Amino acid sequence: MRFLSNACALAAFFLVSCGSGSTEASADDIEAVDQQPAESPLERALLEQVSCVRLPQASVAMNALLRRHAIAETDGGGDGIAFFVPTRPMSLLGFDIVRLGGWESSPDGGAMEPFGRGPGTAPPTFISIAVRGSVDEVRSRFLSVGIKEAEYVPDYSMNAFTDSDGKVYQPRRLVPGAQFAEGDNPDSYIENPVPGTTTITCSASEMDFQKEIEVQFAE
Repeated sequence: MRFLSNACALAAFFLVSCGSGSTEASADDIEAVDQQPAESPLERALLEQVSCVRLPQASVAMNALLRRHAIAETDGGGDGIAFFVPTRPMSLLGFDIVRLGGWESSPDGGAMEPFGRGPGTAPPTFISIAVRGSVDEVRSRFLSVGIKEAEYVPDYSMNAFTDSDGKVYQPRRLVPGAQFAEGDNPDSYIENPVPGTTTITCSASEMDFQKEIEVQFAE
């Protein structure tokens, strides 16, 4: 359990609880984050959050940064999602951070501070960080230091099924990991998105339903 202990010590920057959550991170995954060339405890704590080695704790992370006056809230988000901009230079693996965001549910079905609860279906608990750099550059840097990207793999715990045309499909599941998207939180309501950016996200949702459908029924 040495790797888990080291990662927990780093996460203490945010007072993040360790050993909770149900992501499939192994000791090797946690060690990969533990050994990153982070320049500060802050950077390493943020890196652990978006690397998805355990469930993200967006409320703890954002409140810690707000208490340190390291970020300021901005407009946008919707559905109770909140976004923040750094008040001083911040970076992640050498990429300048331009925006942080997230949302986290509370035990009573509401939202943890500093997030809100909008009407209708709640978003999944997640944390996102937008940095300056292309998707290819950011993904390559993360993967080169041993951080895994979220990916769909066959789920052999479920039975394959055959459609009306006789095609056989094996259900898939999403293995948690960092997710990379071109742009400044492209799926959210950002009023003035920063160009030339990539958003790295860790989501507690075990699957993006639309993507799951596309993957399972792809030719």
